[in-house]
Amino acid sequence: MPHPHARLALVAGLRALAQLLHDRPDIPAPRRIDVYHHARTAPDDEMRAEIDHIAALLGTTTEEHNGHYSTSIRLGAVEYQAIAILADSRTRHEAAEAAYRTVYDSTDTDLGPTA
Repeated sequence: MPHPHARLALVAGLRALAQLLHDRPDIPAPRRIDVYHHARTAPDDEMRAEIDHIAALLGTTTEEHNGHYSTSIRLGAVEYQAIAILADSRTRHEAAEAAYRTVYDSTDTDLGPTA
């Protein structure tokens, strides 16, 4: 869980943004805002337990899709989503990233300026 001061700063910033957009209708605003909490990397059962706990606090359900275990609540045009990226999904992402780096590195012929 984040440091209490960081949490207070986040809440204060959200309130300040809401007030700014309320007071200054001439400033463009997005149609919606998504706020994400990512569970700290841990064994899958611990990450699921964290998301289950958040879902219980929010009174929401959980879902699993593509290796992401999550819960969310929509408050008007704002959505809060808590997500755990499970081990299988992280492994697939890391493998794809490694393959990309291999291809990119093998085609990178720009060695930069020469002395």
